[in-house]
Amino acid sequence: MRRWLVLPVLSVMFLVAGSAPAGPAGAAPTPRLPDSMAAIGDSITRATNACCWYGDRPQSSWSTGDAGSDGVRSHYERIRARKPGITGDQHNDAASGQAVLAELTWRASWWGMR
Repeated sequence: MRRWLVLPVLSVMFLVAGSAPAGPAGAAPTPRLPDSMAAIGDSITRATNACCWYGDRPQSSWSTGDAGSDGVRSHYERIRARKPGITGDQHNDAASGQAVLAELTWRASWWGMR
């Protein structure tokens, strides 16, 4: 790296590092919680054949599920407990089987990511 570039780069690094929220000494800053969430994935994310029923059960998903009586404490339910404003703003766009792989592969090639 050129010498004339070192000082500006170091200055920016120190400014960014110093902009973290202040808290008790040694405590990690509290992460900001999202206002909404969505999940993509496969049959596990769709909660296919969860418990005693065949088929997709997105309400029992480990990610976006909201069935409080299923014994699964999803990421969505954990966030909602700390930030009630997210209520109802979760989306499970996962697909069982190979459908999600085909869709993501097509989108990656369409976006020029392949």
